[in-house]
Amino acid sequence: MSESLVNHSSHPYEQTSGHASPIHRVGMWWFLGSEIVVFGALIVVFLLFRWRYPEWSQEAALTLTWVGAVNTAILLTSSLMMVLAHHYTMGGGAS
Repeated sequence: MSESLVNHSSHPYEQTSGHASPIHRVGMWWFLGSEIVVFGALIVVFLLFRWRYPEWSQEAALTLTWVGAVNTAILLTSSLMMVLAHHYTMGGGAS
């Protein structure tokens, strides 16, 4: 086996594929690229829909904003919990 592919690190995620960038960085860039494509397409569809059907904005004014606020609070809280779980899993905050 090639010396450059041998894992000298104690952490399994620090393996490299033989190239200059670690595997997890390449995976993260793929994930970010796919998110940009998906959400970019959703934004374009939203703008085209709004341009084609201007009466839609009057109907959207009838939505319940408190439902959106509760949904946002739930999403932000769940994100905070994931960050805290990752922090404590990696040994942060341990006595």
